[in-house]
Amino acid sequence: MEVRLEDKDIQILDTGARAKPGDRPFDYVQEFNPTSDNDVVEVLIHDENQNFIESGEVDTEDITISKDGVTIKTGVVLRKMGYDRGKYVVKYNFLRNLAGSNKTLLVEENGTPFVPLTITDVNGLQVPNYHIMPDGTIMDGPNHEASENKILRLLEFKYFIQEISSTRREIRILPQEIKDKKYISDFLSLPSGQKRVQINNIAKFKSDSLGQPSADQSLQIELDNGLNVFPQMKGGLIYFNNAFIESEIREVPIRDLDTRTEELDSENVQSRFLIIGDNGRQFKGDKSLQKIHDFFSPLELEAGNLRDEGTNNLSYESDNRSLKDIRWLNENIFQKVNYTAEGGGTESPVILTLRSISERPQNVSFLYEWEIFGFDKQGNRYNKITTKIPGTEGGEIFIPSQPNSLSTSGTDLKELTIHIYGEGVRVGVRLKISSKDGLVSEVFYPSCIEVND
Repeated sequence: MEVRLEDKDIQILDTGARAKPGDRPFDYVQEFNPTSDNDVVEVLIHDENQNFIESGEVDTEDITISKDGVTIKTGVVLRKMGYDRGKYVVKYNFLRNLAGSNKTLLVEENGTPFVPLTITDVNGLQVPNYHIMPDGTIMDGPNHEASENKILRLLEFKYFIQEISSTRREIRILPQEIKDKKYISDFLSLPSGQKRVQINNIAKFKSDSLGQPSADQSLQIELDNGLNVFPQMKGGLIYFNNAFIESEIREVPIRDLDTRTEELDSENVQSRFLIIGDNGRQFKGDKSLQKIHDFFSPLELEAGNLRDEGTNNLSYESDNRSLKDIRWLNENIFQKVNYTAEGGGTESPVILTLRSISERPQNVSFLYEWEIFGFDKQGNRYNKITTKIPGTEGGEIFIPSQPNSLSTSGTDLKELTIHIYGEGVRVGVRLKISSKDGLVSEVFYPSCIEVND
């Protein structure tokens, strides 16, 4: 059998070896499908001396592709092309169109594809919606009496060569006057390798069971399971035609925080953070957490006897007195941030972004260690909060950058996003910063954030 593929191309084809899905280096190449508009089987007919005679395309009903191989009805193909007898050398090319095709189409004078090509007559039969005049002019309508006097042109769905370089290694091609999105998009993708794919009704923003956008997934796009997404699409853009903004969630202006919002370059080291952004829920309190910081920053985690600011301003878990055991702070004294839950909070979490505004030498690299702790009040019981897997029951805290964990760390990890599910949730945060030179500072803000109905 004649093979005209280079070695690097043969690697893409089936080698006959066994392999797990994803192991092959060219897994992104979709399988050949002769029923697709982009995949065609070209037939080349030669005489016995290998002299080329003509070429054509194999009809889809004359080729079968299965796990057992490829079967082509060569006799049927030859007879359809007018070869009833004789000996011929027949070769096949399996091609995938990157741009254009061998198809033809009717267009109006301005280049717009003419539709519909067929209509139903009075007898219920499908007839052409165009006719040819004696001088060869193609016009709309099944006959001249039904015509709207539109003159049509028959064009090939191809691009024409305008110029060939003197070295015959470069060509300049131009499109025809065809106003078709795919035709133009394919043409533009030829030199850049970037291609635009039109998706019809199979891409949408994720939503909950009621069809409302989920707060934690409001900007995530869900693609239909039937859509093939391959590596070249990663990093691309998705455009929603005729989209509009229904509502806008206003972020709190920096001036409203009444404190600095960036870290301070200092020889001293003092960890501190604030709430820099959320997903627009109603709240009461101070996002700068200024009074909480002033009270708790001098304290250590295992302090034996925490002092109260007045009477019943702190509430503990049992008789413990460590910072992690504080389950309630007085709003009037500490001005903690109290968010309002929506729908019970199980499907629509409060999403917060915490930012470090610590004092530290900015020319030194620091490790940031974040930890979330706290309680979920269920009736008269206080359960320690646990991790949440979105879409499943149970758990209160989901950290997108570190799923299945209540803590995360990283070099210069100055911001952290957390999702808080449920209601009656009291959340505390620990931030520790440290350098290789031994510069260390940490703060515990217990029960600094609440989510209630």
